[in-house]
Amino acid sequence: MRSVAVTACWTGCPDPPEDLLAPGELALLQGLPAWRRRETALGRITAHASLRLLHGRAWSVLRDPSGAPRVVGARAVVSIAHCGDVVTAVAGTAGPLGVDVERAGSGPHPLPRCRAPGAEHLDPMLEFACQEAAVKAYGDSVWRLERYRVRPGRGRLDVLHEEGVLRAWPHLYAGHFVVVAARPGSRPEHRALEPREVLALEGALR
Repeated sequence: MRSVAVTACWTGCPDPPEDLLAPGELALLQGLPAWRRRETALGRITAHASLRLLHGRAWSVLRDPSGAPRVVGARAVVSIAHCGDVVTAVAGTAGPLGVDVERAGSGPHPLPRCRAPGAEHLDPMLEFACQEAAVKAYGDSVWRLERYRVRPGRGRLDVLHEEGVLRAWPHLYAGHFVVVAARPGSRPEHRALEPREVLALEGALR
């Protein structure tokens, strides 16, 4: 399974050009407050970039009944995460696949009861990001986070769950932990891009 993650920081950038979105994606923006509209649009545009780097083209990214992103018209899997103006998306040829982004050193674990024995030396937000990415990979709910336990190994982080083991691949980007969770042996490619590069990639291949 091949996957490509794209991360960009949009601080100081104007609102994204919504004409880059398909009609179904534009419909997702209707009725949203301005901050949420911007976040959703940037998530879709970043997902397009990851799809283009993976497949050479993009498709509409809508929502499944649970609210998770869903690629329309292609056998591809996507996951999207936001933390302020840092947006990341990963696209892969198959799942399970999930991504999360959290600010490094930003405080204690949001759900302390979900911390795993043996992971106490990890930044709590790194542990949380690994769990969140795994939750998204399995299409689960954050309210079941306690089922996901991070197990540090030699140079790796695994997330244990009743359905199996996922490998978590973390990157530090602009003071944030970006974590992709996928099957062991399915190491993702990670691209840190400037917003203009994301937009140029989107426009150049349309």
